[in-house]
Amino acid sequence: MKFSAEVKDHTLKRLEGHRSGRTTRAVTRVETWMVEDYFSKGEVRGHTIECDEPLERGGSDRGPAPLEYFLAALAFCQQSFLANNAALLGLSLDSVRMRVKGYFDPRGGQVEGITNRGFDEIRSEILIESSEPVNRIVQAVELAERQCYLLNTVCRSTRIDESVFLNGDLIRRKEFQPANTA
Repeated sequence: MKFSAEVKDHTLKRLEGHRSGRTTRAVTRVETWMVEDYFSKGEVRGHTIECDEPLERGGSDRGPAPLEYFLAALAFCQQSFLANNAALLGLSLDSVRMRVKGYFDPRGGQVEGITNRGFDEIRSEILIESSEPVNRIVQAVELAERQCYLLNTVCRSTRIDESVFLNGDLIRRKEFQPANTA
């Protein structure tokens, strides 16, 4: 997939704004409401989204569960920044897919004495198909990791094990450890 000139132009304008100090803080808004039982709806910039628990957790399975949205958001954020960087670097990517798994103890906060720690580990695989050289792919991935707001938020509290594959071959593995915020 080639990235349009508009993506590159938008990315360059945004970077100029950041570097000049004109943009120092942004806000993202969502609004959600409960419909019935576990089923909820939300609105994001005019888009309606639906959320529910699967049948085995008592939901009606009318949409992804909250934790699934969370993991999807992590992947979407990294892919957005990967697109920015691929456009800036002039890379041609045939395909980009991510697989993300979050591991947690479902008893946390539900059973006396077991603390809810949220995800204790997230494993992600970035699957890229491209004829570009490995070092250029790694460069784009590393820039996206540094820039992705969600990845950097999650990395403060959860270990993330990330693997990058190019044309089916593992080219890089990286472990993000929670930052010491004390």
